[in-house]
Formats: sequence, structure tokens, C-alpha cells
Amino acid sequence: MPSSHSSITIYFATFISLQLFSSSLPYFTRLLLSIIISITALSVVWSRVKLGHHTKSQVIAGAIIGFSFGLIWDIWWWKEWNSRLIKLRLDGKLGWNEITILINFINNGLVIN
Repeated sequence: MPSSHSSITIYFATFISLQLFSSSLPYFTRLLLSIIISITALSVVWSRVKLGHHTKSQVIAGAIIGFSFGLIWDIWWWKEWNSRLIKLRLDGKLGWNEITILINFINNGLVIN
């Protein structure tokens, strides 16, 4: 108790869907992808009950935990990490400078000048 499959699946579905709706993709594309992700996640949750591995209350508890952490991580991403990556000038193009910054980050911790 709770179902870790439900927690992890709903966490990723929540975080990815929230990231999609923050993207510049066309609205219909964001909506369609979020629906596909949600259906896939809910099918995993449903399968845990159907296969007899968990009870409904266990998957519901796992889903609530996963949703909560997905929401928290998305908020933390936009408030903390996104601004730090912008300050590091990591624009999505991994050249030698960006790889060096990431290696230094891993070895020494985050230092922003």
C-alpha cells in the first residue's frame, strides 16, 4: 500500500501533461497528447486492480500520491530549475560549453555567477 505502479505512472502523466500545456505546441496537439498519456496511465492503474495485484483503495492512494508529486515537481520546475537553466544559458543546444557546464554541475554542484 499504496501502488507504486500507480504512483509512478500518474506522476509522469501529470508532469508531462502539465509540461505539454506550458509548451508552444498547437492547442489541439497538446490536448490530444495529454489525452493519450492519461488514457495510457489510467490503463496501467486499472490493470493493477484487474490483475489482482492491488485493491482499488491502493491504486487510488498511489494515484493521489503520483498526482501530488507531479504537480509539486511541475511547480518546482518552473519556479526553481527553469530559471537556473536559463541563467546557465542552456538553450537546448548541447554544445561543448553546455556539456562542460553540466559536468561541472554534476561534479561541484550548481554555481551561478
